Amino acid sequence: WQPARIRFDSDWNETVVEGELVPGGTLVVDYDWARLPDCRVNYRGFPSWGILAHIRFDSGAPVPAQSVTRTGDWTDRTVYRVLAVFPIPEDAHHVELWFENNQYPPTCHAWDSDFGNNYHFWF
Repeated sequence: WQPARIRFDSDWNETVVEGELVPGGTLVVDYDWARLPDCRVNYRGFPSWGILAHIRFDSGAPVPAQSVTRTGDWTDRTVYRVLAVFPIPEDAHHVELWFENNQYPPTCHAWDSDFGNNYHFWF
């Protein structure tokens, strides 16, 4: 068993780099933050920004967004890169992805959505 892994790299490539997208399988999203470099504020000494991976399958099943960032605890003020992992519905043949960068206080908001078209993969 190997999940499909889509990499969104800093050179603006979106590529299935491992496995294959299959109904009932698993999709791993590997997102490079360099694609959304702007919203990086600290609030009261702690990082208060994040990037969400949004996803929609053609089956219409609602899927909650997942973060591709994680902050450390109160002693660790680092932001870590994480992979988002989504189950693929059994009846899906298409997936659409886009990314949202925001921060607190909410003075910056940015999107990586292929200029509003979102990123599409068929399987």
